[in-house]
Amino acid sequence: MTAAIKCLVVDDEQPARDGLRAMLSADAELEVSSCASGAEAVEAIHRGDIQLAFLDIRMRGMDGFQVIEAVGPDRMPIVVFTTACDAHAIRAFEACALDYLLKPIADERLRQAVVRAKDILRQRGLSQVQQQLLALLQADPSRSPAAGIYRIQVRSGTRTTFLDAADIEWIESADNYACVWIKGRSHLVRDSLSHLEEELKPFGFQRTHRTTLVNLARTLELRSVGLGSYVVVMQDGTRVPVSRDRRARLLEALRHRA
Repeated sequence: MTAAIKCLVVDDEQPARDGLRAMLSADAELEVSSCASGAEAVEAIHRGDIQLAFLDIRMRGMDGFQVIEAVGPDRMPIVVFTTACDAHAIRAFEACALDYLLKPIADERLRQAVVRAKDILRQRGLSQVQQQLLALLQADPSRSPAAGIYRIQVRSGTRTTFLDAADIEWIESADNYACVWIKGRSHLVRDSLSHLEEELKPFGFQRTHRTTLVNLARTLELRSVGLGSYVVVMQDGTRVPVSRDRRARLLEALRHRA
């Protein structure tokens, strides 16, 4: 191949996007650009010059699967998924023979994904890739709680750690951030409570107040504290406030959970 391979990095988190773009730019055969949202990715792919896309699965607004749906599997370039999901979720990608990178991305694993993509381009195997994408959309693994453990990214300086949703007790709003509580320790996450509620609802999380979200699997009891006020008591002993307008929905969710 004489011409550079036009490569697109799609991730709504700037550190992850910039880091992956820098790693890929070390390959002289790749011409790398990036997008900060799914909508931007659809526009870039529609221009018809992208040959390889590194596509984050979970993004605010339009997620990775919605990008594929909007473009259409028959018009998508080669796709390498980037995900913070655990190995159980990844089985869905493996079943469709699609490549993926588990965050944080290792240099050697990225090199393998790029080599594989180059081989597909040389062999002109795009039709097979398109069939695999269609199979993945039909299976739609990302929208099922059975797909695996959802993980939340926490960045501190140059380090990125991942919190399993099942370990979280509760979450509280902190302006444009959120405090995620696990075993009595808080982790500051650069995300809104509303977005976390949307992401975590399929995994058994319920809003109790405009500022709080709880893991139903880690609740012990709903307790009256007088004058029509209630709290939900978590396994770690924390009392999380419950607003009057959310009490009935919380009770129903707890009954259904039981």
